[in-house]
Amino acid sequence: MPSQTRRLSSSSKKRYAATRIQARVRGKQTRKQHSRSIKQIYTNLELTTQCALCHEHMARTEPITKLECGHEFHKECIEKSLGAGFNSCPLCRTHISSAIISARHLVIPVSRPVISYNQIPFNRDRANAINNRIVARRVREHTRARIYEYNMANTHRTHADVESSPTFRRLFLNDVRARQALARAEEYVIRHS
Repeated sequence: MPSQTRRLSSSSKKRYAATRIQARVRGKQTRKQHSRSIKQIYTNLELTTQCALCHEHMARTEPITKLECGHEFHKECIEKSLGAGFNSCPLCRTHISSAIISARHLVIPVSRPVISYNQIPFNRDRANAINNRIVARRVREHTRARIYEYNMANTHRTHADVESSPTFRRLFLNDVRARQALARAEEYVIRHS
């Protein structure tokens, strides 16, 4: 008789474990879908010509403010937001320094010229080059920060030991590659400007 109770309890344990695993898998699938939809929302926000604060279309004739992070808003909308005490970009939450806000040097006039059909491919190339330059700069900053962190973590070691370590060599090579990518990106923008 004890063997039957063990079988029942072990089978119920198996069922319980199976339902827990199924619930966990369903949860992961839901989180993946949710993260995909959030990414889609953000890409749609980047592509839209609407002000993210008032949700109205930004016309070419209206004064538009472009923040340091690259997001554009109506001048009045962003000034109201900053006047209300918010000191970050409403879309990406990038901090806007108080010196810039108080000096009101925030407004960068953005011209929106009418693009003719034959200029579109050239402007796409230029936009891609500028985007590549921004990415290259970020990679360079990241690699420089990693080298600095590595050096700070290894202050107890001698300079020769740190430079001969494989981790430092890898970080240094990444820095060299980032520097070269940044130089290529800037060269392309200058040549095609």
